[in-house]
Amino acid sequence: MKENWTYKKLKHYISEYSVKNRNDEDIPVYSVTNSQGFCREYFSKEVASKDKTTYKIVPRGFFAYNPSRINVGSIDWQDKEDKVIVSPLYIVFEVSKELLQKYLLYYIKSHNTMAQINAAATGSVRANLKLSMLGDFSIPVPPLSEQSRIVSELDLLQSIIDKQQAQLKELDTLAQAVFYDMFGDPVENEKGWEVKRLGDVCSVVKGLVDPNDEPYCNYPHIGGANIQSNTGEFIDVKLAKEENLISGKYLFDETMILYSKIRPNLNKVALPSFKGICSADMYPIITNTKYVNKYFVRFTLTHKHFIEYAISHSGRANIPKINREDLLAYETIVPPLSLQQSFASKIESIEKQKATIAQSIAETQKLFDYTMDKYFN
Repeated sequence: MKENWTYKKLKHYISEYSVKNRNDEDIPVYSVTNSQGFCREYFSKEVASKDKTTYKIVPRGFFAYNPSRINVGSIDWQDKEDKVIVSPLYIVFEVSKELLQKYLLYYIKSHNTMAQINAAATGSVRANLKLSMLGDFSIPVPPLSEQSRIVSELDLLQSIIDKQQAQLKELDTLAQAVFYDMFGDPVENEKGWEVKRLGDVCSVVKGLVDPNDEPYCNYPHIGGANIQSNTGEFIDVKLAKEENLISGKYLFDETMILYSKIRPNLNKVALPSFKGICSADMYPIITNTKYVNKYFVRFTLTHKHFIEYAISHSGRANIPKINREDLLAYETIVPPLSLQQSFASKIESIEKQKATIAQSIAETQKLFDYTMDKYFN
């Protein structure tokens, strides 16, 4: 398969492009993120009003990355518009016709190349990768026809993952619709439900883990970074013995709700299906089953009104967080428990569908990763 491939330094195929918007043209401002690539959402009205004469132009087909963010995959090729501008901090480069842009992007995003980037990046505060350093990486270069075939194969797998993730979002939207249909808006409370403080129907675990009591090292260790923002799914979970046990503070089980109290993971919420240890950045919440169901409380904690409340009460300290008292002081509707349990049954059914799709995503992702390794390792 690789008989006609050549291996050269990347510097033979890329060259820096440093053209600035000196004439202050009305060109859209973009950013590059690891999840969305080139996107406009990260810029506010304030940014749009700034002096943009120092911003760099990125023509269609050219690459751009922030040298202090490439270590997390924030690099992309610009295929959105004829030209855009990015922050002066960015490095912009063009690619020779011997490389397909998408092929190069997959090469850079591969595990092997990202490991090289993390090893090569320098900087006392943030990792930083100059274009000359990227240019020293060796890249496998098959004929253009083979590059095109590889890109098509990876694009197909990625499109399957994207569609499956879209299904997860649709199910989340369905769950939200079920909540509003049964309970109405929890802030407007147009159905006139009883209102209580969260602390009247829930409590927060206070007991610390004592590693001398039993072998907690075999328990999963959860922190805010182990919870996905949108789905509440767990990611990259390790056993406590693989972590520093001192960072594990509280025991939790499947009857509780895990709430992340500290920025940048503030407002992540998960329903564990296992026992474990969570870090000090989490609140394990116990629901009083005489009044509330954990699925109902989980939705209360993910409602935009509570999120705004939590942010406004998280303070401006070095480590902004919402304290226990403010969390428990939040006022929430408390519909009849029988109605909450009916809601929980519907949500459990949706969660089962989500679990099936999540498993399918994991299998497709494994195939995608294998294919990336096959071509770029």
